[in-house]
Amino acid sequence: MNKGSRPYSNEDDTRVPGAGIRPSHKFLRIAHRGAAGLELENTLRAIETGLRYGVEMVEIDVRPAADGTLVVFHDDELKRITRRPGRVSTSSLAELRAIDLGGGERIPTLDEVLALVRGRALINIDQKVDNLAHALLKSIARAGKREDTLLSGNARVTFKAFRELAPTVRLAVSIGASWIHAHKYLLARHTAAGARGQAGSIIAAARAVMADTAALDYRLAAPRVVERLHRAGLPVLTWTVDDLPTMRALRQAGVDGVTSNRPDLLAQLI
Repeated sequence: MNKGSRPYSNEDDTRVPGAGIRPSHKFLRIAHRGAAGLELENTLRAIETGLRYGVEMVEIDVRPAADGTLVVFHDDELKRITRRPGRVSTSSLAELRAIDLGGGERIPTLDEVLALVRGRALINIDQKVDNLAHALLKSIARAGKREDTLLSGNARVTFKAFRELAPTVRLAVSIGASWIHAHKYLLARHTAAGARGQAGSIIAAARAVMADTAALDYRLAAPRVVERLHRAGLPVLTWTVDDLPTMRALRQAGVDGVTSNRPDLLAQLI
C-alpha cells in the first residue's frame, strides 16, 4: 500500500465480500488471550493450549512495563491476575518476572509470545496503551513475518506510525457495544436503514485511525452490517463468543473470524 492510499473504499464501492485477513484463511478461529476459558489468560500455557486446538490466530494484550519492555498482560493493575497490589506500568520487568502466576507460569514478554506463535498461527496484538509503535516494530522485526501480525485497539498514534512504516501489518479498530443502545442493534439486524447507519459509523471509526479491519463486539455483526462492511473492503472479526450456536450464527452471517476464550469450541467450527 502506498503512503497516503486508503485502506478501503467508500461503502458503495465494489469489493469481493469477505476477502479475509490473509488469502490462505477464509475464516479465522481466534483464541482470546490464548485460551482464557481453559487456562490463566495471556500466559504461555494458555497460548500453547490455544495453538494445540488448531486456531488460525491467537489474540493477546500488550502493555509496557516501567522500563519500556512490552509484556503480555491485560490490566495495568496486577491484582485481578496476581492477587497482589501494584501496576505493570510502575513495575520493572524483573519485578514482574518474579511473580509466580501458578505452576511456574510468569508474565511473558511479547518477544516470548511471538517466538512461541511464529509459524504456527497469526497473531493479534491488542494494544492497551498508545505510542508503542517503535517497541512493537522492534519485537515484530525480531520475530519476522510482519504479514502474520494484526494490531488491534484504538491506538491512533501507533496505527499512524504503522501505516507509514510497516504497511503490511494489518490494523483493526476495536468497537464495543453497550446494551444502552440495544435498539440500534435490533434496527441494524432487521432494517436496511439501521444496517446502513451502523455500518457507516464503523467505517468512520476505521477511517479515523487508518484501520483496514473491523474488530467488533459480536452484537454489532448483523448480516446486513457485515455485508456493507465487506463492500467497503473491511474484513470483520468478532469478539468474544463462548458458545457454539452463536459462533455458527456469526459464521453464517459472513464474518471473517470469531474470537473466543474456548478454543476447544472453536475447534468444532470446521
